[in-house]
Amino acid sequence: MDFQVQITGLDQLVAKLKQAPDIAAPILQRALSASQAILAKYTTKGIVPWRTGFLTQSFRAELTTGMLRWFPSPEGEKGALLARCGASGAQRQSSWYEAQPIS
Repeated sequence: MDFQVQITGLDQLVAKLKQAPDIAAPILQRALSASQAILAKYTTKGIVPWRTGFLTQSFRAELTTGMLRWFPSPEGEKGALLARCGASGAQRQSSWYEAQPIS
């Protein structure tokens, strides 16, 4: 017993499927970009380990094609520490190791 299947419009269907990445990529990129706000909203005490609060202030997003990273930035933590200690802009740009945390 032989079966014969014919799909009408198969060439057009295959052509549209080949366009899927071009169609989906901008939608995915916008969704990833918008998710930064959601991640920031939930980077709070109780979710992120908390001792001084500097860790939650240091998180940043890095958006690349098809990927979003949300992570604590050592640079952000240093800046938050120096700002809290009253360091000037020049001091912030130099060595952050000179600042002492406020108890």
